[in-house]
Amino acid sequence: MQAIAFGPGRFAKTAYRIRERFNIDESLSLIAEVEGQSCGSVWMTPISIGGINGWMLGPLATHPNFRKLGAGKLLAREVTKRALARGDGEFVMLVGDRDYYCPLGWEPTTLGNIAFPGPVDPTRVLVYGEDKSLAETLTGAIAAWVQG
Repeated sequence: MQAIAFGPGRFAKTAYRIRERFNIDESLSLIAEVEGQSCGSVWMTPISIGGINGWMLGPLATHPNFRKLGAGKLLAREVTKRALARGDGEFVMLVGDRDYYCPLGWEPTTLGNIAFPGPVDPTRVLVYGEDKSLAETLTGAIAAWVQG
């Protein structure tokens, strides 16, 4: 699904570098189907920022034949709900379009607070959490999940 949605350029993105360093949580990797045909998918990568555990959402991909029908938003909401319901992580972070994700509950982070292993537009770094102050206060480099 990612190859169809993003093409070979997906490997050059900083978010892909994070996914290379930390294993994707397969239990939080979802596929949406319409009448048995895959129409979208989403992955979650466990990370920590400043010693606080959470996940990086993405890639969120929708097959071109099914865009603008709500599958992507459904996947983003569902995977976030499942992740936070576990109780072992406090946020879901992503790099994405404000117009798409902010109406779903994501909030812009404080510019420059989160350090990525490569270039990222800081205006596109968004966080979803039960604690709404995390978007402003989360700070540090993206690192491996902190073991309790």
